[in-house]
Amino acid sequence: MKLVFASDFHLRNDQPVSRTDDFLQVQNDTLKFIAQICKQNNADLIVAGDVFNKAKQENMQFLINDLYDIFKKINIYFIAGNHDLLFHSIENFEKCNIGLLGKFDNWYWENNDNVDDFNNYFNFFNYDVEIKNTLENEKLTFCIMHRYCEIDNLPEYISDGITAKLLLEKYDYNYFIIGDNHKAFEYEKDGRFVFNTGCITRQSINEKDYKPSVILFDTEKKEYEKIYLPDNQQNVWKEEQITQQIKRENRIDGFINLIGADKSISLDYINNLKKHCQENKIEKEITNEIEIMLEEK
Repeated sequence: MKLVFASDFHLRNDQPVSRTDDFLQVQNDTLKFIAQICKQNNADLIVAGDVFNKAKQENMQFLINDLYDIFKKINIYFIAGNHDLLFHSIENFEKCNIGLLGKFDNWYWENNDNVDDFNNYFNFFNYDVEIKNTLENEKLTFCIMHRYCEIDNLPEYISDGITAKLLLEKYDYNYFIIGDNHKAFEYEKDGRFVFNTGCITRQSINEKDYKPSVILFDTEKKEYEKIYLPDNQQNVWKEEQITQQIKRENRIDGFINLIGADKSISLDYINNLKKHCQENKIEKEITNEIEIMLEEK
């Protein structure tokens, strides 16, 4: 069996402020490219969350129709990420755009009866759902999850992330497919793997040098190939956005020179806000509201 691992589509019906091209066309081309990989390799598609950029957004029907048309002959197994869910709660699944995908006959998530055979090998953990070990089911070797992950060290402001090294130490799956962190990486130890799949398009000026990709995995040979997606080379950024980014980085460099060795200070407003919420034990409902407001920016 062959599988394609992907995540963080962040599909949207508006234009990222920093791009100059037709982003709707970029999204469509990227989805078709991923579908073609699946068809050429007779592979199922695994999507580790954040299919949509917002949980509910008006005038999204054409994008949902595109998803159905482009992938209608491909089996897709998916979970919900934080951007897919109102108030970041899985209880709101049916109220969100992603709930419509669960009604398609070839889009499967954990509550779909058709995934029973597939669940002999996979376990799905939507955002904000606690990860569990396989325990009694020895065949269950894949874990699909949506949670911030780095190979080793986490940023100070990330309170609910996990490292690839800890995943392999704490849980007994052979393969982890993870969404949320938009920077892809692969980590292997003793024949077990963590695949952080990254995002499929570049929507922020901070991602201008990033090369979106997916993973093609052969379960029999236990081999994988990283396949780069179309949105990875073009210079499509507004000059003023690049200039603003350079000025911002210069201000940060100057500030670093002033604060010297004091590493406790956060240099980013959003990260500093998250750290403040963590240190002051702000209620989860309130932090969710704050994150949702920040996502609207």
